[in-house]
Amino acid sequence: MSLRSWSLPLILGLCWLGLFRPTTVAAEDVPAKAAEAGRYGTIAGQVTDRRGVTQSGVPVTVTRQDSQFVQKVFTNSKGRFALTRLLPGNYAVAILLPSYLPFWKAPVSVQPGKLASLQINLWTLAESLEVGLPQNASRAREEWKWILRSAAPTRPILRFLEETESGKNSATLQDPRERALRGTVQVSAGAGSRGFGNDPGLHTTFAMEYNLTGTNVVGLAGSAGWERGTPASSFRTSWNRRSASGSNSSFSATVRQLSFPGEYRPGSVQAGKSSGERIQSMTIGYEDETPLANNLRFHYGMLFDTINIGGRVSRWSPFGHLTYTPAEQTRLRFGYTAAAPRVLPSGLDPDRDVMEQLLAIPQISSNGSSHAVLERGRHFEASLEQELGSRYVLQAAAFYDSLSDRALSMGVQGAGSVPAGLLRDPFSNRYFLSGGDYSSPGARTAIGAKLSENSLLVLGYSFAGGLRAVSDDLAAENSQALRDLIQAHRGHALVLKMSTTVPATATQISTSYKWVQNKFLVPIDPYDRGMAQAYPYLNVVVLQPLPSPGILPVQIEALADFHNLLAQGYMPVQTPSGPSYVFPAERSFRGGFTVIF
Repeated sequence: MSLRSWSLPLILGLCWLGLFRPTTVAAEDVPAKAAEAGRYGTIAGQVTDRRGVTQSGVPVTVTRQDSQFVQKVFTNSKGRFALTRLLPGNYAVAILLPSYLPFWKAPVSVQPGKLASLQINLWTLAESLEVGLPQNASRAREEWKWILRSAAPTRPILRFLEETESGKNSATLQDPRERALRGTVQVSAGAGSRGFGNDPGLHTTFAMEYNLTGTNVVGLAGSAGWERGTPASSFRTSWNRRSASGSNSSFSATVRQLSFPGEYRPGSVQAGKSSGERIQSMTIGYEDETPLANNLRFHYGMLFDTINIGGRVSRWSPFGHLTYTPAEQTRLRFGYTAAAPRVLPSGLDPDRDVMEQLLAIPQISSNGSSHAVLERGRHFEASLEQELGSRYVLQAAAFYDSLSDRALSMGVQGAGSVPAGLLRDPFSNRYFLSGGDYSSPGARTAIGAKLSENSLLVLGYSFAGGLRAVSDDLAAENSQALRDLIQAHRGHALVLKMSTTVPATATQISTSYKWVQNKFLVPIDPYDRGMAQAYPYLNVVVLQPLPSPGILPVQIEALADFHNLLAQGYMPVQTPSGPSYVFPAERSFRGGFTVIF
């Protein structure tokens, strides 16, 4: 008898003796996931351009034939995407990008337990065109007419959305091309108060971003103004890249120009023949923000500023910030910057106020000898931000400042009383003089309390170095003598800030009062970018949304900006040519309209 014929009796005997027990596998022992996995299918693929270069961050939309399932995924760094757990049936795959021709694939059949693989090559419009003359012109005309009559648009021009009881649309447009371009346009008028050549009387500023591929964004910004026969313009372009790993980088270039139609008033620093009666400035910047770990980020870069005003002055400004987040409510930051307080890094996502500063000419002044100097600075800081429950936020920092050619603001009562050797602002009766250099350690703290859903109260305190007059009565024969009457001292500053939104009208009101010690002629702690940041003395900003045309996808806001309402901090200076004033902040008002799209 063969071995195989002995197998069955042998097994039965062993079972009877209890030495061998056959194992049975019941249907309920099979994992539910394995049984369930056989019900679903997968659509996966890779997206490249015509040359085979993989495209990351591309939105891929998958729609089932019955329109009951719509899902969007984004390609990874290798251009791959995948949608699993799809019920069997026919699907459509679509890619809509502003810089490429639309891609549409249907039907894509999904079967249980199987993979539907796609290799997608995106073409631009230029790559898809073939230029040539038709062999039969008459036939070509008829074919072209047929295409125009029968072709369906790939993008809806008009879409009606359902409205809720409050009158707002219950849905939003999700087409990436409809959100590729966004920006603001602001028209304002009034007197400025923030630095040399900052705000012409009539001023228009625009800023916009265009999303190329979901990861690459091109930014454009510019301004144009006119005051006292002096035209001014600036233009900024930037390229931002946001990767799927969380790292962001930005490269920017900014050019600015002021053109003087006639003389530059006597007593001021002359523009110089070499500049063609113009002031020209350029700034080139590079920034990168990289995650080093799950709770550690590094933001670094460099700014290069150059300005031509009767001679060229340049500066390099490297910077770096390390942010550590040990817990969701705690953030530690260590940083260094060599940039002047007015030209700080943008943070890769500048708001409208920061954009105004980026477009403005860097702060310059006179050294008292008819030579223009560029303000410089160095700043070391270690800061802590801690959330205390859901209503309170605490910020604290220790820092060290070192500033060179810190600009002092001066005002005169008439053109005949201008001390010699000052730099005149082209848009106002203000003049600028370098107060010299100083270095000082400092500290600041601030606490914010959320009073309600629409109100925030902030209380801040700073102790830092600044420039202070030696006495209450200043008398100087010239600008050089005035410089000798101003010395570096450390002083205190208190900030009380209230921000609220009126629910009925959506009016946003921000009121701040920054008290500084008497005889201080420059703002203390100029590098403060925390929640207690404020201009000296009493300031009020009102932002009012206005009814916007329903046919246009824009939002219109009215802006009113009041600075130093009580006209505090003005210190008289007696000179042989007449009285003048030195002050840390000018009383001013600006108003205008902003269109957001």
